[in-house]
Amino acid sequence: GIKNADEVMQGAGKSLDDLLLSLKRKGNIQDESWDQFLADFGRDVSLLRRFDNNPGLVEAWKVLDDAGLDKALRSDPDKLTKVNRYLDNNPTKDGFIDDLKKTSDPGRFVDRTSWVDDLKRQYDPNANSANFTTHGLDKSDIPQSIYDDMVSEASAPQYLDGVINSGSSIPKKIAASEGYTLYKVVPRGNAAPSPGTPFWGKLDELNKHGATSVFEQKMGLPVSSHGAKYDVYKIEVKPGAQVNVFENTIANTTEAGYKTTGGATQSLVLDRSKWTTPELIISTEIFPPTN
Repeated sequence: GIKNADEVMQGAGKSLDDLLLSLKRKGNIQDESWDQFLADFGRDVSLLRRFDNNPGLVEAWKVLDDAGLDKALRSDPDKLTKVNRYLDNNPTKDGFIDDLKKTSDPGRFVDRTSWVDDLKRQYDPNANSANFTTHGLDKSDIPQSIYDDMVSEASAPQYLDGVINSGSSIPKKIAASEGYTLYKVVPRGNAAPSPGTPFWGKLDELNKHGATSVFEQKMGLPVSSHGAKYDVYKIEVKPGAQVNVFENTIANTTEAGYKTTGGATQSLVLDRSKWTTPELIISTEIFPPTN
């Protein structure tokens, strides 16, 4: 608007010294960080004017500096813009800084955090997956014998049609006994998988797709289940229990215009009472690459 235009014109007319004074004041940059800011951006007047016109970029730089990132990342305009936008939407930054300090690839973490945040705000702002739809098989598409086996295994058969619709291929029955282990991802730091969720998989399947930039696509994840990184939980068949697991291919999905292709293999657990409580695997995470 007019106010922003006035601010830009005022910024354009400032001398270098005036710009620096304005930035230090607007950005509330403490003395101990000021020398680092000057070292990163030198005496580049055009760049300093960008900061002056958008103090949020200064806040983004402070976050990257607090996290101990190197100069290449701290001074990357794309990374600064993404962090600025993320902080506008998520003002509590302590957790973000802590994650940046711990991550093996801060640049990738910034890119994925920004991507996930943008997706959630565009396609699922209420974080309730209300528009999430799977496009898999119907009950009538699978043999009656398989359906009967699934009904026999299920602790909540009234939900079985929705479970079947999550897959694009006929479920394959697999007998499992004590020690048989399955895995599930949740966005880093989120609560453990719910007691009733039937959607699990094998670790090699998660690792295979987790090493690609299409992990969320292959897994058919709702937008609310997208994360910059993922924790991995495991469950095992309890001692003495005899279980039937049903494997099939994950179907494609849509959600308010966002689409996933599916394609990974899932393991359907229809009676969680026969399985142990989900356990977080501390040593394992899924951190997909960016495009």
